[in-house]
Amino acid sequence: MPNSLQRTILRLLAADVRMDDGLLLDHIDAKPREPETKRRPSVRIDYRTPTVTSIGGRDGSVRSADGLIDLQTAVPKELGGPGGKTNPEELFAAGYAACFHSAMKRVAADKKVAIGKSTVEANVSLGTVENVPGRKLAAELRVILPGVPDVEAAKDVVHGAHMLCPYSNATRNNIDVKLSVTPADGNNYDVT
Repeated sequence: MPNSLQRTILRLLAADVRMDDGLLLDHIDAKPREPETKRRPSVRIDYRTPTVTSIGGRDGSVRSADGLIDLQTAVPKELGGPGGKTNPEELFAAGYAACFHSAMKRVAADKKVAIGKSTVEANVSLGTVENVPGRKLAAELRVILPGVPDVEAAKDVVHGAHMLCPYSNATRNNIDVKLSVTPADGNNYDVT
């Protein structure tokens, strides 16, 4: 008859308990096997923001420890609030637009595409999904590249930026992101 320790080990093994290194034990001999899902690669931190503190949530304020962000927040009128102040979706849109623009400039330089006075416009939406609790974000990024005459080159730069941008990497397969580009011809093209 197994003792208490042996029963605990058997129970843990039967439950497919992960070891510290992420491997699974699959039988009593404690031989490791690969986990069923791949582990995410660890991220080497190159930059970390100062702490940003929210007081009061959507009806309050946000302030960064370095004081560069010091904003009042309010629920948008469209969601039943007073509006008139920033909100988390607007702040997310600002960050995404700036980050994407930087990624796009890098991709354009790497591909030797002169983009001229480019702009990135972002909208972040907050909505509901049927049979899902809570709300969900969606984003639209419109890139204006008036200095790029070639439509395919413009699309390629935007697609490359979407692969490089940390916000795009964080949102990929999590929220809907719609990309479009307006090159020198003035027409708007979807980027897939």
